[in-house]
Amino acid sequence: MKALALLLIGAIGISGCARLSDPYRAMLEKSYSDDVSLSAPETGLRNRVIAIDAGHGGAETGAKGPGGLLEKDVNLGVALALSRMLEKAGAKVVMTRSDDSPLVSGKKEYSTRVELQGRIELVNQAQPDLFLSIHHNASLDPASKGDETQTYYRLDDSGASLDAARSIHRSLVAVLGLPRERLFAGNYLLLRSSRVPAVLGEASFISNAVIEKKLSLKSSQELEAKAYFLGIADYFEKGVPQIQWLNPLKSPLANRPVFEASFIADAVPLDPSSIRVTLDERPIPFFYDSQRSFLSAQPEGRLSNEKHLIRIEARNVLGNSARALNGAFLVSDPPSLLEVSLPFPAPPKEGPLPIQARVLDAGGFPVRDGTPVKWKTTTGFLEFKESRTIGGIAMNYLTEAEKDPVIVSASSNKAKGKFLVPNKSDHVLFGQVLDTDGKAIAGALVTAVGRLRSPMTRSNAEGFFWIYPFPSGLEDVRVEKGGYRLAVLGARKSEFLGVELLPAVSASLSGKNIVLAPQDGPEAWKNWQVASFLEGYLKVAGAKGVLTHQPDQVEDAPYGVLLANRLNADLFLSIGRNALKQPVMAEHYPGSVLGKQLSGRIADIFGSPEETSVRASSFYPLVQAACPAVSVLLGEGKNASSSRLEAYRLFLALTPADPSNVSLRIKVVYGAEKPARPASNASLFLDESWPGQTDEAGQWVYKNLPPGQHFFTASDGLLSRGFWVLDLKPGEQRTLEVILDRPEIPSDFSQSPHLPSS
Repeated sequence: MKALALLLIGAIGISGCARLSDPYRAMLEKSYSDDVSLSAPETGLRNRVIAIDAGHGGAETGAKGPGGLLEKDVNLGVALALSRMLEKAGAKVVMTRSDDSPLVSGKKEYSTRVELQGRIELVNQAQPDLFLSIHHNASLDPASKGDETQTYYRLDDSGASLDAARSIHRSLVAVLGLPRERLFAGNYLLLRSSRVPAVLGEASFISNAVIEKKLSLKSSQELEAKAYFLGIADYFEKGVPQIQWLNPLKSPLANRPVFEASFIADAVPLDPSSIRVTLDERPIPFFYDSQRSFLSAQPEGRLSNEKHLIRIEARNVLGNSARALNGAFLVSDPPSLLEVSLPFPAPPKEGPLPIQARVLDAGGFPVRDGTPVKWKTTTGFLEFKESRTIGGIAMNYLTEAEKDPVIVSASSNKAKGKFLVPNKSDHVLFGQVLDTDGKAIAGALVTAVGRLRSPMTRSNAEGFFWIYPFPSGLEDVRVEKGGYRLAVLGARKSEFLGVELLPAVSASLSGKNIVLAPQDGPEAWKNWQVASFLEGYLKVAGAKGVLTHQPDQVEDAPYGVLLANRLNADLFLSIGRNALKQPVMAEHYPGSVLGKQLSGRIADIFGSPEETSVRASSFYPLVQAACPAVSVLLGEGKNASSSRLEAYRLFLALTPADPSNVSLRIKVVYGAEKPARPASNASLFLDESWPGQTDEAGQWVYKNLPPGQHFFTASDGLLSRGFWVLDLKPGEQRTLEVILDRPEIPSDFSQSPHLPSS
């Protein structure tokens, strides 16, 4: 470590002493200098297993220098030289390639993803102590200097991967002597798929002509390999502690298990204050015996019957982390108590009769989800012979039970129960929610709107819902679910309420997860406001928009990418501002087909080619996101109305246009004045879900709406048009004027307060 520190001081001195007419070029010429004495302790490398990936190879050439030098060749030269150095120091090396042929050649149909997956499978099977992928960068901008060393560590591992990356990065910076350097959290496929500490190095930019010339020399490749070698040696010299289970986590475990683990210090003492034990991401108490390097941990209370995750982390006194010890286990105490009943006191007179079996373990806790329950009835038909529990409850549905008495029985393991079905009653509001294909819709919000109270419930997995008792003074029943249009129906006692929900927009967004990342800067609040409005539109369309941060928080780009990983996101959308008076710009990763297509749609929605532009970019989230990613740089946002419009336009770009859909241009005015004055910033709501906000001319345009009947309201906060139904025909483009300060109903509207019952 002392040798590396002296090396760093020496390199800084060398890089700062140039006195040429072009100081910057002189600095680059001094990079990859071989006149520095290089040495490092190598004892920590003995018997270590290190996997090395020479990036690209075969048809995948990687970046290309201005003089034609190929990245794949430089990567391989550095990797082979590093392999020789490590083996000489006593390490075992696993190479993903040792020549220019791909790893999966001849085994299966070739693609970049298949090749990368083959490499990471090889690495994970070898279970090395460290995985290093060697690359050289290139800039998309011809004017860029390309004078930087970049090192990436596995995004979700701020322990061992970051420790190794720091040591390697310091060595690359000191030895190569480039003017700029940055250490990043990385989410490349090889990094995020690795199950071991992983680092990816971009030692320099092959797109820089001066650097390219140096990289073409064998001596420079060997020097870079030596820099990697010194960093790896420094990392292992500081010791890498290990954590091992003493009692295997064989599922199912007891409901209050004891976890035991041992620590191997690796010549450097463990720091007891660094130990952290979490169960389901929450800390639990533990005891650590420093004499025996032994840990014991136990949750304070019994665990629920489900899958649980435990994690143990620790560092040594020199700061190196152990590879985190993760374990997954199942708690599944057997069924002991089973009770069969109705979800409400009396059965409805119409429709299938819902019957539930509540299944508990001996401690009175719900059994794990998916526990099978078998059913029988003395008369009638049950929909399921066997159903499975959710939250400790299994459901079934009885039909055609006309003969009394009706006894329904259920059993799970040794637990049994039976139920005598009582006489039917008209005190239950009961129904089922289906889509247009007759499939059950779970989780729909059902509100029984009454004069005194408006109870709510949600439909279950089979689409059924019930409210008991039947609300007095019931006016209507409203059923809503993201991705579907609001349904408003009348209901009577004793009536089974069948509800069919129509799609709100194209089904392309339903169930999608979209990460929304408002950018920092002078316009940070406006960016967040656009993202927040867009989140609302996505919710109505049945998608889930997740903001990376709140307006009082600083943007954290690596966290946003990690969040996208955890959500298995379908899209990452970054929202920022372009320079004043410049056009709206949509950016995408150079190799992303889907990102480029979406960028083009955004440009089309926002205006003409003079008003918008599309370009490839190396912006961090675009490069690192595992899903398609786009960064949109908007123009000057004036107010909340313009932010609302920007959000709606982005939403339209995410939904493919349907020729049969309709557009509705709303113009809101104050008609009592002559001439009529536009009502700017008036709030609009379509189907009580789609908000709009009029511009300075009092206008707003809804686009790509499904045809049919829609609810509509308009308000300026004081004056409001009521709740009306608007009928739109397929392909129609309608313009509608709404006069706020006149009591008359516009001729385009119907006064009916309800949509027709399905």
